[in-house]
Amino acid sequence: MAERIRTCIICGNNSSTLHFLPNKKQLRKRWLEFIFGRPPVYYSAWLVVCSDHFEPSDFTNYDAYSSGSVSKLSLKPG
Repeated sequence: MAERIRTCIICGNNSSTLHFLPNKKQLRKRWLEFIFGRPPVYYSAWLVVCSDHFEPSDFTNYDAYSSGSVSKLSLKPG
């Protein structure tokens, strides 16, 4: 079976760094509100959002990523 390619739930992008929804319930609810307008009753645990929907200040390693030192962006906690 072919490996499934994950894509951003918002724009369909699969070439940027992809971020899973947070584990913390309240923060996950805020993400779902941003994505869908209001939290859906049912949603996939595999939803991802690409780095294009965040500000550079949201990442812990944006400068290193921009300079090519690291290949993936890491979100700040919270």
